[in-house]
Amino acid sequence: MDRTIWQFALSSLCILSGISASLGGGQWCVANKGASNSDLQVALNYACCQGGADCSQIQPGAICYEPNTLLDHASYAFNDYYQKHPTPSSCVFGGTATLTSNDPSHGNCHYASSGSSSSPGSDSATSAVLSLSLLFTCGLLVSLHFK
Repeated sequence: MDRTIWQFALSSLCILSGISASLGGGQWCVANKGASNSDLQVALNYACCQGGADCSQIQPGAICYEPNTLLDHASYAFNDYYQKHPTPSSCVFGGTATLTSNDPSHGNCHYASSGSSSSPGSDSATSAVLSLSLLFTCGLLVSLHFK
């Protein structure tokens, strides 16, 4: 390959890395709409009790209590469990759950995602700075390599 092709390839790789770092994305584990209420209840009980999901936000008066449906409460609990154990096999719950890339958060009720973090400094401004730093570093590497 000639120098121009290598420069283009390296630049493209750096740009794509920067874009993917800034987009973040995420996955959520939610209840299947077609699951039976009895299966959902069993899975919800497991997630909140033995599974260790934090179900405090779906208790009466809490921020994610509304809408007060089994499907919504199960989705919140399933997702909390999945985010603590982020493997595809952690979002099964006897066939009552599925992974989605559509954020199920609503109103003030926020569902954590595999692309988010609750650590300090993980806001969008920090992500933007990190992405710009990555792009700058890649640009510097490209220019140094091809001088």
